Amino acid sequence: MNRLKAAPIAAAVAVIAAGCGGTATSGSGSAATDPTHSTTATTVEPSGPTGSTTDDGGGTTLESVSSTRQMRAYFRHVDRVRQQLVITRRSTLALNAAIKAGDGTAAGAAARSAAAGVQKALVIAKRIKPDEPLRTIHSELLANLRLGVVYLNRMASDFESQDQSRIRRWPKTVLPTLRRSERWYAEWATNSAAIASTLGVRPPHWLHTMDRWN
Repeated sequence: MNRLKAAPIAAAVAVIAAGCGGTATSGSGSAATDPTHSTTATTVEPSGPTGSTTDDGGGTTLESVSSTRQMRAYFRHVDRVRQQLVITRRSTLALNAAIKAGDGTAAGAAARSAAAGVQKALVIAKRIKPDEPLRTIHSELLANLRLGVVYLNRMASDFESQDQSRIRRWPKTVLPTLRRSERWYAEWATNSAAIASTLGVRPPHWLHTMDRWN
């Protein structure tokens, strides 16, 4: 077993405390079966031919999300992403426990498993193709997930290398990426809620907590 020394453990725990695999519970409820095996693209229902507007700032024609049906459909499809992240949280909690126990081997395996779980969530999210402005907003969720895969794989590689100096550098390598991932999620949740509000759609209870794997 690869045992971590005190200084790398301190660096790792600092990252854990900052967000990755933290102790907050997901607002999700129970985990669902892995839904990533579908091969068909998920497309939110179009808002209809009357939904076009022109953006005076850039001259770009956008398909406007103008129906409550489309907004609700979008949240319903994103809920499949959330279900995968509920499953992934098991790995980030295991990562947390392994780091605190000083077990670098188990921590590396848990980080790699978490990265694979977030990658599955990213695959599901990429299948969601809403109209504008939701398409731009959805790209913020995609950015959040991509960065999650990056920093979790970085953590796994650093553990697997058994080079503890790499773990000591996490405040400058892993933590900034984690923070950027969190900011993208916050932007996505806030903007999704704003669009829903204009349509009189109540956002799902998990909207601001789906990233608790992070």
